[in-house]
Amino acid sequence: MKMEPSVGEWVQQGGSLCIHAAEPGHEKLLAAVSGHDVELTEGPQSRLVFNRPGFGLARGLSSADLYFIDHGARQLGQSLRRVLAAEVTLRAKGPAVGIASTVDSPSDYGLVELRAGEGRVVVDQVCWHVETAVDARSGRYISTLLTNFGVPVDPRARTAPSALCEIVDISAACNSTLIDYIPGDDEGWTGRGPESDLRAFSPGLLLAGGAPLSVSSADRNCCVLNAETGRAAEPITLDGKAQALVFLVACEGHARHGVPVGQLTVRREGNLETQIPLRYGIDVIDWNERPRNLECASVAWKGFTSLGEPAAMYVRKWENGRPDVPVTSIVFSSTRSGVVPILLAVTACR
Repeated sequence: MKMEPSVGEWVQQGGSLCIHAAEPGHEKLLAAVSGHDVELTEGPQSRLVFNRPGFGLARGLSSADLYFIDHGARQLGQSLRRVLAAEVTLRAKGPAVGIASTVDSPSDYGLVELRAGEGRVVVDQVCWHVETAVDARSGRYISTLLTNFGVPVDPRARTAPSALCEIVDISAACNSTLIDYIPGDDEGWTGRGPESDLRAFSPGLLLAGGAPLSVSSADRNCCVLNAETGRAAEPITLDGKAQALVFLVACEGHARHGVPVGQLTVRREGNLETQIPLRYGIDVIDWNERPRNLECASVAWKGFTSLGEPAAMYVRKWENGRPDVPVTSIVFSSTRSGVVPILLAVTACR
């Protein structure tokens, strides 16, 4: 591993550098970048725990997030697989914050932040299990921890130049929030109360469907439509051409397979419109159902409610048949199917 001197200067001036799978031979590099002595020691893998209960950097994660579950384990009572620290752990000598430490040696960290001037170096030594039914969750866990670190992510760094993406501001359409404090007050999520909301999800950047999606941390950060009235949300304004649009969606309730429960109307210059239906079982399913990939959508995030029930959001990508015509707005509406359609984020791929 080689690093230009300018990288160290960039970190010292406020940059955030993430290093995965560090080795003992990287000690000098880490010391040079962070400005502090560090020690990387080899040892057996050890079960991880958050070293400070309720630590803010773990916001958005629950204790269940440190475990992986095999197919059917929740129903059959099989043992859970624990997340481990890698064989090489980091011991910091300086202003460091450990988030996940090992059970055997609480001073050995599997995930640690080293302060470096105005910036930071984040060393990730977490060993995620990959032979489970939920291995895709590991990416969400680590991204949540890094988001809580305040590590900025530039979407362009993870997107091919031919498919640059722009996060769309959907605040005009937002009328609800992920958290529901009081059942039935119509002020949060779907109105079922704190035990059946999406507080397990930490707002921020989410990579899904080959594009970055961003859920705002504002008081109202999602659009939850009435299942019966068919009233549309306020238009979401866009300005420019798009090869594709990526939507983060969910719904509450059940319908027959293929029945449209919501609709996204894409408006272009020249009074051109395209309706994108959200069909139950094809584009979206109830957010409390067991997460699974669908015919035209895939699982973007999955977790659990406070009661331990499954929770999920889905990503639906729409390829624009007229990418040469600028898109002006998107209107999200209900089809009065008895199912509540939900929109959480939109990204335009240029």
